[in-house]
Amino acid sequence: KEHDEAALEMALKTMTLLKNDGTLPLNKKKIKSIAVVGPNANTIDALRANYFGDASNPVTILAGIQKAAGEKIKVSYDEGCPIVEYEGSKRHDLVESKHLNTIDAQGNYVPGLKGEYFRGKELSGEPVFTQVNPQIRMYWGEGSPTETMVAQGILTPEQALEKDNFSVRWTGTITAPQSGTFEFGAMSDDGCRIYLDGKLIVDDWTEHEMIPSVAEVNFVGGKNYDLKIEYYEAEGNAGVWLVWKKLEEKVEVKGPFEPSAEMLANVKKADVAIFVGGLDANWEGEEMRGREGIDGFRGGDRTKIELPAVQLKTLRAMQATGTPVIFVLIAGSAISFDGLENELPAIVMAWYPGQRGGDAVAQVLFGDYNPAGRLPVTFYHSTDDLSEFTNYNMQAGKGFTYRYFTGEPLYAFGHGLSYTTFEYSDLSIDKTSLKSNDEFTVNVKVKNTGKRDGEEVVQLYVRDVEASLPMANKQLRSFDRVALAAGEEKVLTFKLNPKEDFRYYNAMMREYQVEPGDFEIQLGASSSDIRIIGKVTVE
Repeated sequence: KEHDEAALEMALKTMTLLKNDGTLPLNKKKIKSIAVVGPNANTIDALRANYFGDASNPVTILAGIQKAAGEKIKVSYDEGCPIVEYEGSKRHDLVESKHLNTIDAQGNYVPGLKGEYFRGKELSGEPVFTQVNPQIRMYWGEGSPTETMVAQGILTPEQALEKDNFSVRWTGTITAPQSGTFEFGAMSDDGCRIYLDGKLIVDDWTEHEMIPSVAEVNFVGGKNYDLKIEYYEAEGNAGVWLVWKKLEEKVEVKGPFEPSAEMLANVKKADVAIFVGGLDANWEGEEMRGREGIDGFRGGDRTKIELPAVQLKTLRAMQATGTPVIFVLIAGSAISFDGLENELPAIVMAWYPGQRGGDAVAQVLFGDYNPAGRLPVTFYHSTDDLSEFTNYNMQAGKGFTYRYFTGEPLYAFGHGLSYTTFEYSDLSIDKTSLKSNDEFTVNVKVKNTGKRDGEEVVQLYVRDVEASLPMANKQLRSFDRVALAAGEEKVLTFKLNPKEDFRYYNAMMREYQVEPGDFEIQLGASSSDIRIIGKVTVE
């Protein structure tokens, strides 16, 4: 419970409101219907980044909105479009535990499958341990399935499985939610075999990276099928996910993508639409494969910062219905919107918000939480604002990051809005003529001038007014996140030292130095929203 509550608190504190024309927060008393659309709305992939643990009860964005909306607000859902449109693009869903059944050690029927874990690749001998896995969504990376069990004292180090050269057998039953033809199988790294009612339907007993191995299966809805999954790990990364997709629901691109008429009709009928898009950790991460030849991506890197075209197209079609569209953006990096930011009434940057991400997003949308997250990166208008993808020179072209970028950012480093307003005043600096090792104090008064309680992130930047060498535009040197009730004011204090806070690295001398002269002390709500400025001089 404590971990779950901490996950919610972390997710709430990271929610970053990029734009709001007053549409947010949503008024539950006035709204009767919401259309939720988007590839990241109903998947746990949108909750977690490139490295993750398995949450016990993850809350998707759709689930969070449905729970917060309650029974009086109708919530419709449509995936809308894939994250990225490419030849043969499709997505399989994880098989949820409610569709799996097995018998536990006490002889009771429970959701999930019984897993038997063996040394070696051939599932031979007695299992090292047996446990029920509610869902087959395992990713151990270069680790071992028993690492946590050793840490908890359930197994001794001598009983543990090695990081490589192990195998697992899962058994139980599977029940399809409806009749039809499904693509059914597994994503695995390495080998995997699947038996359905004793028949081998997937046979991929080879060493390979995480790839899908599926078969077409005609399921009868509600019928129990005996299921056996066999898996082995040779070396390197390890993982296996049990997946399926009803064929007529599969997103498969055979030509230019067009948003469905049914989805747009639901959007048009709704009082407000929420599009949940962006990226997920299948599209941005470390040392990823299978993205070759796809525009905008190379491995786990992004060669373009624009939102994928298929999502832009879907968003514009939704906008054309006349229903206000709120964009909940899921990603771990800067995204640009091809000018769509001028049309959308509100944009919430939710990052990869973790297991309680759906609840956190919903609390922000409905005003139960006043967002105060801030951008730790600069958002640019387009890829054209940046130098070549492989150029790591921070000052090349228009420059990278708020420290060297000379253009106009889409959303500046440190940007983030609130449902209330704040006023800065009464800046005071106790010492304005300094030696390089003098400590000095900066005070500023901040007042919540709005009608809601909220938090302001007061940011302090230092700028060398007239540098003799190429220097950063400004540098963040301190910040304070302060909670203020409506009408409340507080004086914030920052302590600075030129030797630490005004220094730059002299590459010729190979040392940090402080250049004498005038410096600005800038305080504001972002790197480009400076509210009040003071000056000091270093002798």
